[in-house]
Amino acid sequence: MKRLIFTLQIFLCLILTGLPVTGIAAGVDTLVIGVSTDIHTLDSAVSSDNYDWRQIYPCYDRLVKYRTIDGEGSTEVEAQAAESWSVSDDGKTWIFKIRKGILFDDGTPLDANAVKFSFERTLSIGKGPSDNISSIKSMRILDSHTIEITLKMLLHHFTGPGN
Repeated sequence: MKRLIFTLQIFLCLILTGLPVTGIAAGVDTLVIGVSTDIHTLDSAVSSDNYDWRQIYPCYDRLVKYRTIDGEGSTEVEAQAAESWSVSDDGKTWIFKIRKGILFDDGTPLDANAVKFSFERTLSIGKGPSDNISSIKSMRILDSHTIEITLKMLLHHFTGPGN
């Protein structure tokens, strides 16, 4: 009986203080994330630590991504924002054709200039993610949806085989 009275008192206190007794469902436009530490930033050009990347990675399209097969990750690379890509015989020059129809939140279309800007911004900030692309020697816009990236040296991990 004492336990029942105590439970009812706790329940009454929660109601009177306005604290929810049950969880409140998030709307379809709300992303709820629970992590054991604070997120430092959602800027993909600034952070590459594991805590931030768990949230950053699904928020941004990449030129290519690792393929998921039957719910399992693989090391096979497939197109994402790039509709196709090719690599020169020496492995240093990569040409990416950007898929049309991808829009930023403000409605601006993704194009080769936006891709170039993103790489340049990451390199100029010089934080964690810039190490992954520091092998870029130059970038050249071939047309509105095609970018050529030349590397300083052959890097097999730049992306997977040509498409």
